[in-house]
Amino acid sequence: MPAIAHGENYRVDEVSQRALVELEERGAVGTTGLAAAAVGDVEDGALRRVRYRMDKHLISGGLAYEVDSKGDERIFELTPLGKQFLDEHRDAVESVGVVRELAADAETAAEQAERAAERVDGMLSRIQSVEGTAGAASREISNLKDEIGELQETVRDVKSNVSSVEYKVKSIKSDSKSARSMSLDAVKRSEEVEEEMDELRSEISEARDELTERIADLEERHQKFTEETVKRVRDEQEFADDLELRIAVLEGRVDDVEAATEASLKLPWRS
Repeated sequence: MPAIAHGENYRVDEVSQRALVELEERGAVGTTGLAAAAVGDVEDGALRRVRYRMDKHLISGGLAYEVDSKGDERIFELTPLGKQFLDEHRDAVESVGVVRELAADAETAAEQAERAAERVDGMLSRIQSVEGTAGAASREISNLKDEIGELQETVRDVKSNVSSVEYKVKSIKSDSKSARSMSLDAVKRSEEVEEEMDELRSEISEARDELTERIADLEERHQKFTEETVKRVRDEQEFADDLELRIAVLEGRVDDVEAATEASLKLPWRS
């Protein structure tokens, strides 16, 4: 039985569908009752499966709610949204109750067969008690034999119905087992995908951390380079200023020398 999507985040799988149908049929139902109806037993594993689906999908999805709790036993009921969900997906979930109905039919047919067999035994006993009499007793025997024939025919019909019901039950159980296997495969694949996603998240996180470290290192190197460049430019500027000052001093000395030379050329003994 395929899972039915509900909203954006919830799945109503086979077990959840059986639980909803059980709540619809019986009203308030406890964890144990839901496990028996939805999983088929009341062991710890079955109870955990029911609790998980109630908490993670049915209650969270607004399809059911918890009305009471008695120790580990929790009582649930169907919400109006849950009833609407069942009405909208009636064709998909109606097969949930088929096995239960067929089993009930088989049990009823078996009871009818047993009652018919008891009546046959009783009538045979009556036949044996009246076989020694004549007259009216013979008519009663004839009537009893006719009635026995009818009952035997009924027994054969009932047995035929029981065989048909048993065949249908086996067929539905086989389909249910196949659907359950597909559901388990889907869950397993979902878990594998989740593990792969976790690995990817881990790799992305590690790459992000490494990239952050490299960016921090580049920023530190850039800051250091900027500071060294600023210092070097400052030193070169100071050197240029000093050089200009020295050039100015040299130019002044050259001017002084030229002036002294010119003056010496004008001395009288140079005439």
